[in-house]
Amino acid sequence: MQHIQRLYKVKAMQLLTLVCALLIVSAQAFAQQSLTVLHCWTEHRNDWVNEMLDAFEAAHPGVTVTGQLTACGNTILEEFVTQVIGGTPPDVVMMHSLNIPGTVDRGFLLPLDAHLQRDDISMDTWYPSEIETGRWNGQLFGLPMRTGGDTNSLLYYNKTTFNEAGIGDVPSTWEEWLQTAQKLTRYDGDKLIRAGSAFYGGDFSEAAWFASGGGSIFSQDAKRIEFSQDAGVEAVTFMQNAGQRLYRGGWPELNAMFEQMDQSTYGSGPRGAFASGRLAMWPNGILEYSYLNETFPDLDFGIGVRPALEAGGPSGVNAGTFHWAMVQGTEDPSLTWELVKWLSLREETAGYFMLRQARPSPVRAFNSNPAYFEMNPDWMIVGEALARSTSLPMLPYTSQVLNLLASSVGSALFGDEDPGTALEEAASQAQGIVNEYWNGK
Repeated sequence: MQHIQRLYKVKAMQLLTLVCALLIVSAQAFAQQSLTVLHCWTEHRNDWVNEMLDAFEAAHPGVTVTGQLTACGNTILEEFVTQVIGGTPPDVVMMHSLNIPGTVDRGFLLPLDAHLQRDDISMDTWYPSEIETGRWNGQLFGLPMRTGGDTNSLLYYNKTTFNEAGIGDVPSTWEEWLQTAQKLTRYDGDKLIRAGSAFYGGDFSEAAWFASGGGSIFSQDAKRIEFSQDAGVEAVTFMQNAGQRLYRGGWPELNAMFEQMDQSTYGSGPRGAFASGRLAMWPNGILEYSYLNETFPDLDFGIGVRPALEAGGPSGVNAGTFHWAMVQGTEDPSLTWELVKWLSLREETAGYFMLRQARPSPVRAFNSNPAYFEMNPDWMIVGEALARSTSLPMLPYTSQVLNLLASSVGSALFGDEDPGTALEEAASQAQGIVNEYWNGK
């Protein structure tokens, strides 16, 4: 961690230098104006947000920016709606993708397209699945502040077990993944002592496998459920058969092994199995990297892109992320837009904010910072996974549909239900939810 601490000091000096330079070259003195930012970056990250806001004030004389901290989840959405209805809305709000459609339909957010066009900001600035989660009805209403496409698009592997088995390459296709997992699975009599791979890991595991198989969860206009079509049935059938080929008791046997792990030490059964060498491969997201690296320094592991049905296919699914959004009613939209850019598109602020957390930025260029490669030698893999992640339509019912999909996949993999039947039943329920939403529009 010492190199990260040194980095903090260097970056702090760079930020101070930037502010001083901006003060020198800025000929415009802003009239006394106040802006507010509602966010839920809790704990020490609130201090980092305040640093960015203080720097914005210093670069814009006469402007005062106040950060309002609340909790994430439903709390920030409820607080935001309360403020808007009460006539005291913030100028900028931290908004999750899933909540953008509803708040836009109520007239609470401002579109950003004209600002982006005026400043000649290309959509290629971001990874496609990241920026698209801020779009609703053909317009963009938020700039992503952190990534969502890396929460399920990686494959962790134990280098020691790979070397012992003479395996040199990380699997890139489903069939390669299954064959590799079979080579790495070990039994001692009837006891499973090392599992070749887990199925679950990262956010929305079922949707991630589904996407990597080329399956479609929604139609393009998000009005039809499509996960029970042939591609979906074939994907779940493959995974069902994979469990039976890997473990004598199928996927339930693997879960039983996880339940026997000491979760007080590792925090979860799968993590314990991977950290102790009893799990050779584990699909997951980038947040697991720092935890494993710092908590288990002797663990020799690496990461690859989640295997796809075909080489180079989708790595997983982006089921949403947080955005900075402009609020309807802000007194000076131009100034508020400058603040949104400050929080989203400046490497010294937005890029550094993510770097301090050892998390990638949704802005492609920021992830080329050499400091990332010092923290993670496999950092190029993270960028590839982000670039290959697919996005879902961000609607109020998206989470409900994903939950129904997850339940149906679980019934097939951990029960006796036929994949086609399980998916068809879930799709019927999901379509009812979708129809109810659109009928009420």
